[in-house]
Amino acid sequence: MSNLKRQFIMMPYFFNLTNSNLTYLDILTYVAIKSFDNSNNDCFPSYETIAERAGLGRTFISESIGRLETSNFIKIDRRGYQKPNKCYPNRYSFTIDKDYFCQIPHEIFKTTDLTNCERAMLLALRQFAVTPYQLYGSLKEIAHDLHLPLTTINKQYYSLVKKGYLDKSSLKRKVTLLTSRIDWDYTAYLTFEKPAKLPELTLMIA
Repeated sequence: MSNLKRQFIMMPYFFNLTNSNLTYLDILTYVAIKSFDNSNNDCFPSYETIAERAGLGRTFISESIGRLETSNFIKIDRRGYQKPNKCYPNRYSFTIDKDYFCQIPHEIFKTTDLTNCERAMLLALRQFAVTPYQLYGSLKEIAHDLHLPLTTINKQYYSLVKKGYLDKSSLKRKVTLLTSRIDWDYTAYLTFEKPAKLPELTLMIA
């Protein structure tokens, strides 16, 4: 990394959500947990801490974590009770055999004008990046690859456009631009003397 202090969260690709019994809000849960990741590739946030960061309810977080575990996106070490009716926080680790990753800036959690659904959809759309700021694919193709209803994509997509997080001016050419409301460009924070091996971001649309 360069001397510039900035953190990014490694998010694996979440496609075929319904086939994995996941919702697109589960992507937000994953990124919230992963944002606590340490150098040992694990972390120990409580349900309440995860819920606060994600902006989601504790009950949803508990159910979402179960789905992520079942789908093999996270591994959980349940560490038992520290005293009656009070558990130690789970230990979360992350599967490292996922083929592709997106770089998500921590600033995703500092935006105050996004709903939970908008934030989760922004993460889902980020998977279609071919450059740090350029997404490729029609909304119909995106809905197909995510296995989400087109109406769900449309609602959150156009809400993100209205709030200035997406620029749809090139959508007829299957291109959507991420705007500078969030700095997505991780490449500016990499050293060029010893470049890191980054996952390939180019996505082939079926």
